[in-house]
Amino acid sequence: MSVMDEVVVRPRAATAAWSVGIGRALRNRLSILGVVVLGVLTLLVAFGPLVWTVSPTDQDLTNRLSGMTTVHPLGTDTLGRDVLSRLLTGGRVSLSLAVSAVLASAFIGGAVGVVSGYARGRIDSVLMRVMEVIQSFPALVLALAIAGATGAGAFSTFVAVAVPGTPLYARLVRSMVLSVRSRDYILAARAVGVPVQRLILRHVLPNSISPLIIQATLGVGLALQYIAALGYLGLGVQPPTPEWGAILSDAQTYLVQEPLVLVAPGVVIAMAILSFNLVGDALRDLLDPGGGR
Repeated sequence: MSVMDEVVVRPRAATAAWSVGIGRALRNRLSILGVVVLGVLTLLVAFGPLVWTVSPTDQDLTNRLSGMTTVHPLGTDTLGRDVLSRLLTGGRVSLSLAVSAVLASAFIGGAVGVVSGYARGRIDSVLMRVMEVIQSFPALVLALAIAGATGAGAFSTFVAVAVPGTPLYARLVRSMVLSVRSRDYILAARAVGVPVQRLILRHVLPNSISPLIIQATLGVGLALQYIAALGYLGLGVQPPTPEWGAILSDAQTYLVQEPLVLVAPGVVIAMAILSFNLVGDALRDLLDPGGGR
């Protein structure tokens, strides 16, 4: 096969792979449902507070636990605050923290994985031992320890969720870099003196990014669980700022008296976590059509 034939075949192969991936993603109805639910939740969180302008922090003690009314579609909590407004505003806080923590984990872990996998030797050994020390602690226990040590708050929650996730991305990217590093075109590029930075940016990273994107999408759902757990235990975002886990904690005492106050945030958290997992499955079908089920 000539060089020109190879150039023609590669785009066709890539197009065929994308076609297979798109076809599999469209056939997976649960993945489509996850994309739709996540899209709706994102729109509600992003634009809901602009439409539903009721304050999430204003208290009305004469209208506590009102139940569903035209003024308060999801009722009010124990302090007379509008539950719908608190869920919309709290969603901004929870989702932004989850996404930013996962991006930080993926960026730092990805950088560690690239350096470790490409350099190998002593650098690889040291970096991987550090990642193994972090990973030796259960992720939620480590998050609780970090939040407890640094104090409650948004930044503390961000750090507590980002740190435990870093080793997973480091090990994932390292394994991909080790695989890509030994391929013929990388060896040929190194033989002709292509700079290391260019090799990493132009060849190693593009061939390692798909698994990282898939894992990061799945990781947002897990980050939401940790953020909700920290908020539920009082170690997350502090009042008066609403956050899904804290809303759930405030409502638990009144489950019998007004179940909707507890059920509404619980359902929203579950739907958000499930939708991220389903979207991750859809991305796996799309970006990794050859490794399917």
